[in-house]
Amino acid sequence: MELSRRSVPNVTDDSDNGPKQHDYGAHRRSERNGHGKEHATRVPGIKRNWRRFRNRRACPGEAYEPTDIEHVANICTHAISIIPAMCAMGYLLLSAPTYLHAITAVIYGCSLIALFGVSTAFHSACYFGMTRRVKFTLHICDRATIYAFIACSYSPWLLLKDAELYVLVVFFVLWFMVFGGAVYQYLFHEKYKHFETFLYLFMGIIPGVICVPGMADSRGIMAVAQGGAVYVLGVVFFKMDGVIPCAHAIWHLFVVVGASWHFLAVAHYLYAGNLDIPLAAEQTIPN
Repeated sequence: MELSRRSVPNVTDDSDNGPKQHDYGAHRRSERNGHGKEHATRVPGIKRNWRRFRNRRACPGEAYEPTDIEHVANICTHAISIIPAMCAMGYLLLSAPTYLHAITAVIYGCSLIALFGVSTAFHSACYFGMTRRVKFTLHICDRATIYAFIACSYSPWLLLKDAELYVLVVFFVLWFMVFGGAVYQYLFHEKYKHFETFLYLFMGIIPGVICVPGMADSRGIMAVAQGGAVYVLGVVFFKMDGVIPCAHAIWHLFVVVGASWHFLAVAHYLYAGNLDIPLAAEQTIPN
């Protein structure tokens, strides 16, 4: 009996060694080539049109396959934030009163640009049918960038505010976790999805809970918590691919809102107009 492509797991191995690489476009090509047409003809007209906005539910150990409309939504929802992220970094650099502020602005600003830029590159590669190796590499980078972005989002608060020594230790532990998360992504990509989500939430929440008591001034921390709540709420949609139409694009919008919220908090409380807060940096940049 001949098997359709839909019944074959979408996992291929481009090399004799190394991790398996997912065929991100197999399901999409299958639908375009006519496989699964019999199922589509049984769906009423409204539901059949609705399917254009919602991908099928991914199996365990498999990357989800967006529809064409979802691909475009995934690209646009982060591409629109690349230039604003560059402007945000430029604003912080211009507002930096000390060398440490300037260095922190570069770290934080580059993470914003990388978050939206790598995400846009990965979703564009999937939509335009790049090779499996390119898509696999960009997917690893996309997930690893999230770990780095979490650490960079904490960096202004951990480096610029006057705090106990253990807060600086937390900063280095965070970056150690970034390295570990990147290695994990390469070795176990798409294998333990719930554990991966747990790591994101752990890195995003626990350091803040630990560090707040050690800070000399808590102004701005509530804004950080509010931005974090936006991310956590967005995770609900992150896990709803195949259930809610354009769920991943909705998750992207939550990321944009959360990142904007955190940037405004950093700019307001640590840079422009609020430098009466005790800061760790004392050496100013000469005019």
